[in-house]
Amino acid sequence: MIHNRVVKKLWLMILLSLLAACGGGGGSGPAPVIEHAPAPKTMIEVFINSPVVEKFINGKTIEITLPYDPALIQDGFMDITDISRLLNVRPDQAEAKRVEIINALFGGGLSSVVPVPAEWEAYFETVVDYPGGFTAHTYYVVYEPPGDWNGRVIILHHGHANTFLYDAGAFFLDHGWAVILMTQPMMDINTVHYNGVQLEVHDDLLDLETPDFNPIALFIDPPVMAVNLSEALFPGAPVGIMGLSGGGWTALVAGAIDNRLTFSVSVSGWQPFYLNLSKHTGHLVGDYEQVAPNLFTRFNVNYLDLAVIASMNGRHIQGWLVHDTSNFDGYGYLTYAPQLEAITGGRYGIIVDETFVGHDITPEIMEKVLGELP
Repeated sequence: MIHNRVVKKLWLMILLSLLAACGGGGGSGPAPVIEHAPAPKTMIEVFINSPVVEKFINGKTIEITLPYDPALIQDGFMDITDISRLLNVRPDQAEAKRVEIINALFGGGLSSVVPVPAEWEAYFETVVDYPGGFTAHTYYVVYEPPGDWNGRVIILHHGHANTFLYDAGAFFLDHGWAVILMTQPMMDINTVHYNGVQLEVHDDLLDLETPDFNPIALFIDPPVMAVNLSEALFPGAPVGIMGLSGGGWTALVAGAIDNRLTFSVSVSGWQPFYLNLSKHTGHLVGDYEQVAPNLFTRFNVNYLDLAVIASMNGRHIQGWLVHDTSNFDGYGYLTYAPQLEAITGGRYGIIVDETFVGHDITPEIMEKVLGELP
């Protein structure tokens, strides 16, 4: 089958040839073919007939009940005409849901632990013991801008990569920001032990929830402690968070939980569950935390709900790469982003990069984020 772009180009060349033969046309050649974003769909194929879907983790199949109204899913299609019908949390309910999650995850309050200097210059660390036999060792890297400080702090959070976001850090340092770099549990030099045994991958956490401890806290506590570090080093300075991939997921959830964050930016970090499913055959993709029943099912929230809460806490900005190489590509954002912006009164926003091919925080997104931040 000939690709649509090729067909368009062939027709354009034929038309120009006819115009030239008739004495019309002009210029040095045919104009480039520009493909525009498709119109939003009102029904999207999700390959399921109920909100109960499957996820493969550590060789096992688990069932996950997505927090959607079953009436919206019929014959393998989901009605997304009005995304407000997908929401379980309205803007006026955001604070109550935030408090509910904090009480369940942290026993009534966010961590007060402040990272301390590590053995390497500019590094800070925390070693925290949790109920149920967990110990998490997390590192942070802190930089002050080489020139004048603009009085602001940004936490840059990487995801499933054994490194920090140094390039993004250099960008914000050049623009006068103080920067705190960090990454996810079990990544780079961060470690998590369970009863003395070091865990290797996030999916190992699936079966380790206890009545006293929800492993999702291992992902949310570190950015909370990064905010504590910012307050200790830069008293009174507003602080926000930006993350990529798994770090973008963390930025969304941290932004929904810690209202000291004045903004949260998630680049290729989340999308509604129905988009995740629409690219596959009814099975969710992503690590444990990205589909965790003890977050989404337990608190009856989905990604759109978390975006509402994060937006009402401060400002939530989603960075979207049309040519992302890690499952966040395409124009699926058109199915929800305009409505979500209206629902939140403009406190949610999206920045789209249509040119970059890859999975990274691009210069275009960082430049535009600077213009959007409160």
